[in-house]
Amino acid sequence: MSAGPADVFPASFAQERMWFLGQFEQDRAVYNIGATLPMTFDQRFRPDCLEQALTEVVLRHEPLRTAFAVRDERVLQVIKPDVPIVVPRSDLSALPSPERTAALHRLEVEDAAQPFALDRAPLWRARLVRLTDEEWQLIWIVDHTIFDGRSADVFVNELYELYDALVAGRPPQLPTLRIQYADYSVWQQRRLADGLWDSQLGYWRDTLAGLPADVGIVTDYPRPAVRTDAGGMLEFDVSAELTDGIDDLARRTGSTWFMVLMAAFKVTLSRWSARTDIVLGCPVSGRVLPELEDLIGMFVNLLVIRTDLAGDPSFRTTLDRVRTSLLDALENQDVPFEKLVEALGPVRDPSRPPLYQIAFNMVPADTRGQVFNGTAKVDISIDVNVRGDRLHGRVEYNSDLFDARTVQRLINSFRLVLSAAVADDDKAISTLAVVDRADRALLADWAGTADSTGGGSVVEMFEQQVHAAPTAVAVVSGPRQMSYEELNAHADALALRLLRAGVGTESRVGLCLERSIEQLVGLLAVLKAGGSYVPMDPSLPDERLDFMVRDTGAAVLLTQSGLAAAARADLSVLLLDELCPPGDLGELPVGGPPPEAVAYTVYTSGSTGRPKAVDVEHQALATRVRWMRDRYGLGVDDRVLQFASLSFDTHAEEIYPCLAAGATLVIPPPRVHLPDYLRTAEGAALTVLDLPTSYWEELLIGPGPAHWPASLRLVVLGGSELRATALAAWYGTVGEHVRLVNTYGPTEATIIASAATLDRGEVARRPTIGQPVGDTRIQLLDGALEPVPIGAPGEVYIGGGGLARGYRNRPGLTAERFVPDPGGAAGSRLYATGDRARYRTDGLLEFLGRTDRQVKVRGHRIELGEIEARLLEHDGVDHVALAVRGNQSGDQELVAYVVPREYATLEAVELRRYLARILPEFMLPTAVMFLEKLPLTSTGKVDLDALPTPRRADGDGRNSVEPETESEQLVASVWGDVLGVGHVGALDDFFELGGHSLLAARMVTRLGTALGRTVPLRLIFIHRSVRTFAAAVDTDAATTSAPTYVAPGG
Repeated sequence: MSAGPADVFPASFAQERMWFLGQFEQDRAVYNIGATLPMTFDQRFRPDCLEQALTEVVLRHEPLRTAFAVRDERVLQVIKPDVPIVVPRSDLSALPSPERTAALHRLEVEDAAQPFALDRAPLWRARLVRLTDEEWQLIWIVDHTIFDGRSADVFVNELYELYDALVAGRPPQLPTLRIQYADYSVWQQRRLADGLWDSQLGYWRDTLAGLPADVGIVTDYPRPAVRTDAGGMLEFDVSAELTDGIDDLARRTGSTWFMVLMAAFKVTLSRWSARTDIVLGCPVSGRVLPELEDLIGMFVNLLVIRTDLAGDPSFRTTLDRVRTSLLDALENQDVPFEKLVEALGPVRDPSRPPLYQIAFNMVPADTRGQVFNGTAKVDISIDVNVRGDRLHGRVEYNSDLFDARTVQRLINSFRLVLSAAVADDDKAISTLAVVDRADRALLADWAGTADSTGGGSVVEMFEQQVHAAPTAVAVVSGPRQMSYEELNAHADALALRLLRAGVGTESRVGLCLERSIEQLVGLLAVLKAGGSYVPMDPSLPDERLDFMVRDTGAAVLLTQSGLAAAARADLSVLLLDELCPPGDLGELPVGGPPPEAVAYTVYTSGSTGRPKAVDVEHQALATRVRWMRDRYGLGVDDRVLQFASLSFDTHAEEIYPCLAAGATLVIPPPRVHLPDYLRTAEGAALTVLDLPTSYWEELLIGPGPAHWPASLRLVVLGGSELRATALAAWYGTVGEHVRLVNTYGPTEATIIASAATLDRGEVARRPTIGQPVGDTRIQLLDGALEPVPIGAPGEVYIGGGGLARGYRNRPGLTAERFVPDPGGAAGSRLYATGDRARYRTDGLLEFLGRTDRQVKVRGHRIELGEIEARLLEHDGVDHVALAVRGNQSGDQELVAYVVPREYATLEAVELRRYLARILPEFMLPTAVMFLEKLPLTSTGKVDLDALPTPRRADGDGRNSVEPETESEQLVASVWGDVLGVGHVGALDDFFELGGHSLLAARMVTRLGTALGRTVPLRLIFIHRSVRTFAAAVDTDAATTSAPTYVAPGG
């Protein structure tokens, strides 16, 4: 089949994909293929012969004379009988050598960065560059829609042969082309129409069922809502010795090099993601017929290689699994990728490519210089080839997602896995090294130190201030205040009463008091008497208070009349309604309790429903207090708010560093509304606030924002993850004159374990939780207690002098969570937090949520934090919590509890459709409930048990909302015609109604024709309902011109 004048044929499926991507991408240059070819021949180079040879190649291969058009909503190839052959020349020979090289590179980059308009042929450009009289280079740039990797070999071989023949005056020795690319396109269409791919489609449906949304590699920067193509590139080598080892392993196992390399890379991804369902994209030539080998054109197909690495297999077993998955995929490679996507109907997520985000390929050896155009088609793609006696790799990555240092570390891990596998392929993949020596040393340095920073208890630090400034004001509460000397005297008097009541070292004393000066005196007195206090919030149910008394063995209770606890007959009750005037009641024991004695016992929630009592020792408390006093810069001029309930260990962060620094503790009335209090004279004089992050966000962006004191210099946050949106709001309203410290740490690590002073730079990424605080080590470990690579997620393990003793009366649980430190000194321990984090390239920690927030619903493992994060990105959502609830059928369902922003009008169906644009179907909440506020525990965290049971409704009311505006009615009409749907509602989702990529392209073309202007294709992937899409079309500034691609005469 030979093309006549402007012959028109259907585009191949690969070309349809490239055309569609060209409409979706903001910059089509991402699909430019470039190379710089040396014009090195036996005789002096003749540019005229090169241009003539290029003309002959163009005449032989129709794709080099092809443009594209849309007619009757179909993408077509328009093959021209000839095209202008223009080869500009650039002479760099007058430049010095270094400048010449740089100038050549600039030309390469400039030419590669220029996109092609697909409706105008030719879709290639060439430039001859003279470097010296003897040295010339040809820069060749071509659109991927008409060209692939094998085409490059055909092009270069024919170009060189034709040039040699012209110079020598002989006929060229080239293969006869029995068919052209258009024949292949027609053949594809017939295969589809005849159902010859049905069985292969069945294989892919089975193999890719329940495909994970992504491979689980954590990005350095937040993933944009719409995918970008900004790219970075790096190259790497595998040593000759290791290359030989790979060859030997392949021979021993009956594998190919590619299988060994892919297995090693899948292991690398598994170790970097802590997942076992590993998916990679793999390009294949797509030249399934011998007649296609010598053609230029876009034949490449994309395969999805999915391998299960569960069970910690050996590398040899992993290789067997990869071999099977790869061979099975190759057996079913005829189905074009675009038809596979269409058949599987994955969730359309404009932030990532469909089905896979990381590609791996082994390509033929290539000595020609590839031109990198500064773009990336997927998150990460790796091409490996053989150069001489070693393997060489080229990595392209999305630079809006990844830092180059993270990508380099991923490749370092890949090489380490290869080395370990070659050395012993029977080792379990969990034991293969993924962190090199340099990074191990860096991680050890970043982990912090477990060296004690000095002795002395918090009582001793307090008493030092009593002696240093006895008349300084220690505490203020409304009209009352006490000096350090007075506070100490009252605490001493009560401590003597406690001693006479039988309190001694580690005696548990219940503290059931409202927030007050009496409460402060009570806890200091217990510590001075050598006892350990047990905070008991007066608002707790009697049953919970009874449990705490029994569990801790408390025999003495400090409380106030009027509280239910005051009537307890099973305890020695001391009432603190009025403090006894200090008198000559005797002397307290000298020296106080030993450092290893318990200072306080606080309760945290337990996964079994039984609260856990955490015993915190004096030495751990003193370690934290010294660090906080010094690093927060607390001094005598500070006024620190005491806001937290005693049942929340943040009370210790507020009280003890303040008293250890000689500052003034300010105690507001019980159950005060903090925004109101901050407007009082007392509140307006505060310099330091320590608040739960969630409450701080509520004050910041909730209704009626807080009035922050003018004297405020420090805000300490903790207890939950800090959102970048809240941080941006803070800097937008308060600025940077107030120091903002983000802290992290479980109760078991004594209040906090890491901290970071934030700045505006954290707004652009996940706000950091900083570095370990003093006398603390933080390690991020995998399931085998091995360090994870820098940049990879791992479980947080905390060690050092700040660890609690353990869980009172729970030796089994203590042994389970407080484990021996495999790399520490004898007797050293680590606390397994169950939290996930990663180290950034700058050595700061990022919190990634809970390991136990992964739940399994409808057969899919789901990270609840990911869904919550996506909901919080919605403009109308203020707060959100996800929970799993059982339904009437006994099945597990996802329920989203949403607090809308003030003035926002939200509907459950709208939020589900919003999530459907960015998350897989199995991650969509079954029900959405709107609440005025989320219930919180006394620690400021969401109380999941207090969330209401979702109400059920009949149907989702999808079609109940009719299109209203003229634009909505037009969009609904066009959708109905394109999708073959009788009725389309205003809230209907294009893709839920059966839309796919090609139908989307047809739809925007038809809509653009009706409107007389271009409708950007990318809009439908961002705004998927009739209502939101119509609004986006109305407001899009770019929709001002006629449709871009119109076929001649069409």
